[in-house]
Amino acid sequence: VTKEKGAGKALVAATDDHRKVLWRYVESQVKGPWFLGKTFSALDIYLWPMTAWRPGRDWFKAECPKLHAIATAAKGLPQIKTVAARNNI
Repeated sequence: VTKEKGAGKALVAATDDHRKVLWRYVESQVKGPWFLGKTFSALDIYLWPMTAWRPGRDWFKAECPKLHAIATAAKGLPQIKTVAARNNI
């Protein structure tokens, strides 16, 4: 990032826009009810924290509802609940 005023903000915005494109593609690959279909996998666990990061859970809920549903279901699992509580996620 250059020292140009606003360059950091422009980088964050461009990065977020690119992430959104990539997450929409990932959304299109969901087989449901878990990412791989009927088989629960590490990908489902991965989605749980990833949807908390930028662009955020509200965006995922609105724009990638399948990924949001997987993350929500994963968070509801007893093993994940313990980790979520310990890490305040």
